[in-house]
Amino acid sequence: MKMKKDKGAIEYSMSIILLMISVLLILFCFRIRSARVEKAYLEDGLASANLAAAVIDTDIYGETEKLIISDTSGAYERFKKSLKINLNLDDGFMPEDTFLMENPVEILEFRIYNVDEDMVTCVVYDEYGSRSTESSSLSHTVTPDGTEVESTTIYSKIEFDVKGFLSQRNRLTLENSVDVVKN
Repeated sequence: MKMKKDKGAIEYSMSIILLMISVLLILFCFRIRSARVEKAYLEDGLASANLAAAVIDTDIYGETEKLIISDTSGAYERFKKSLKINLNLDDGFMPEDTFLMENPVEILEFRIYNVDEDMVTCVVYDEYGSRSTESSSLSHTVTPDGTEVESTTIYSKIEFDVKGFLSQRNRLTLENSVDVVKN
């Protein structure tokens, strides 16, 4: 007695495999797209926090017309507060929504470049919140991300873990410079 082969068994199997590959490809493309949107969201949040910190001293401006951020510790606190709001972080800088980020956001560096004619005074807050001051000439000053300092500028750099495809973790570093005059 001869066995009869099912017609279309190979085609059926191939169509299931192609369907599964198509679904995986669509999921992968969706994840890439959402990662791009999330990165733009995080970059905008960082830029907005820098802008929130850019509060000039109106008394100095009224007397000299110079844009100077004299309350640097207040600017650093406004930056941190705005960063928490913009990125939906709790008081320990942990994300309240863990869809995108894992672990606390670390502020690696926060800099305020105050320009007074040809001199730049840079106030630096490091990852521990320690403050230091540096001075340089305007013609040789650039922020760590390569932005040339032309007027009072704020620079910040943060780092955190993001969830990648298939539960991978990736370390992401974002940095941003905001010129008070241009922005």
